[in-house]
Amino acid sequence: LACDGATTNKSAWKFLGISGENGNVINKIVNPVDESRNVYFFSDIPHIIKCVRNHLHKQGEAKFSGKRVSWGFYRALYDTDKTRDLRLAPKLTYLHINPGPFQKMVVSHAVQ
Repeated sequence: LACDGATTNKSAWKFLGISGENGNVINKIVNPVDESRNVYFFSDIPHIIKCVRNHLHKQGEAKFSGKRVSWGFYRALYDTDKTRDLRLAPKLTYLHINPGPFQKMVVSHAVQ
């Protein structure tokens, strides 16, 4: 079962014992209709990417697998690329780098 991170979904996951805590990942329950099978729960990837993007934008940087990722890398790419005729990231716009409250909620901006 894949879903976004809406409050109602998070509440249902908590009620069912689903956890993403480091060292305590639980992403399945016994199927209540067929106890020989499990039901698996996952956040959908586009929304996870949006959350990571928003975290990077707010915090400035993060570490993934011991590697530093900085929002400044994206800003530098945009600043360098925006004036070129043949761009490396042609869909990258000012609003991707400087999102307002609405742009932070738009999943497609995070995954372009």
